[in-house]
Amino acid sequence: MNKVELDHLLDNIGKAVLDLATNVGKINKRLDDIEELVKKISKDNSKIDSLSDDIGELGERIDDLEGSNLSNKVTDIENIIYRLRDALEVR
Repeated sequence: MNKVELDHLLDNIGKAVLDLATNVGKINKRLDDIEELVKKISKDNSKIDSLSDDIGELGERIDDLEGSNLSNKVTDIENIIYRLRDALEVR
């Protein structure tokens, strides 16, 4: 291998290292973005859990009304609550 070929090879290695460093920087940025997203999802999940608890309490209050003449409306509301619970569990 002569000096020209060696210089060319070293240039290519230098470019490859620079490309690798650039890609590692991009990967690190993406990892930071993912970490922020995970934090946001965790925060949202705690809100969803709280909402689920509130819906459960509402269901209990509605159960208390079943003995009254509102039982048909109560059943409709309960069905809505069950659909909401199912939707929250899917998330």
